[in-house]
Amino acid sequence: MPKRNRVAWGLAAVLAVVGFGRVRVLGREYPPVTRSQRAQIKRDFRRHLKQREQVIALARAGKLKASPYNFHLKRLPARYHHLSDGGEIIVEKPKGNTKVFFFTFRGMLSGSTGFIYAQDDQPRMYEEPRLLRVDRQAPHWYWVVSAD
Repeated sequence: MPKRNRVAWGLAAVLAVVGFGRVRVLGREYPPVTRSQRAQIKRDFRRHLKQREQVIALARAGKLKASPYNFHLKRLPARYHHLSDGGEIIVEKPKGNTKVFFFTFRGMLSGSTGFIYAQDDQPRMYEEPRLLRVDRQAPHWYWVVSAD
């Protein structure tokens, strides 16, 4: 591989790890999302928005039970279990700003995807530090792809 290509790929890797928002590698968004996947994400967002807002109200009120192995991980009540893969969400309240991560895919070693609600409109979270892709859905709402 020519040195120039190695440098370009190295730079792309740094941008993917450090970058905020959409990363472009060789003129394409990374990770790629097809048109049908975008449509599915939008449908999921619209269909479950009201229920996710109800969960956020519960999180703000401190009415969600913490997981025994991570205090940021909260178990959803049975009626909201379908809103997040595994029936759990991540809740953080840095400086009073509520941030909630609803998993749409929860990978073990391959990363996760999901919706983040960010009261301060900044989707970065302590528990999901490496966001490879951030797509704004509405004010305070993002669909993200995380590396870990």
